[in-house]
Amino acid sequence: MSAHGGAPARRGVLLFGVAVMAVALPGCEYAGPEDRPAPASPPAATPQPRSFEVQTNPDPRASELEDFSEWSAKQLQPRIPGELRGTSGGNTTTTGTLMAEPGEYELHFVCIGPTFAELSVSTSAGAEVLAPVRVACDGQAVKTPLLLPMQGADFTMSPDDGVDGRFAYRLVPTGAG
Repeated sequence: MSAHGGAPARRGVLLFGVAVMAVALPGCEYAGPEDRPAPASPPAATPQPRSFEVQTNPDPRASELEDFSEWSAKQLQPRIPGELRGTSGGNTTTTGTLMAEPGEYELHFVCIGPTFAELSVSTSAGAEVLAPVRVACDGQAVKTPLLLPMQGADFTMSPDDGVDGRFAYRLVPTGAG
């Protein structure tokens, strides 16, 4: 046995495999494509019309949000050039901010839901602009003059008795409209 542990035997198998390939390759020839018609292509797929059914969203919050959006869009009409508006809702104290510039405005406010709500307005820095007032939530707009000494108006609304309320408000620059 050799010191290479069977290397001559492996070399012999390799040489035999090369010799077989060398003998077989000269007999190989490429015949080229056959002379028969090409297979017919499948017919073009025509899209079938799909039918689908529109279903309502079963999540009651989505329906409430859509209803609230429709309600707020209908409030405080017609729109007045230069106005800033906001809406809010809930059964506890809720807040909203309008980034109004300092100046004189007319505040328009409307609410529905509870019998009354408390409304107050302060600047974004916290200075009181409108002391808390009790407003009837009968769907009728309340209007009052408002002097905003610095930028930003924070609105705080609290419905009576924890009843769910909707609030719409806007600031109209004095002299607009």
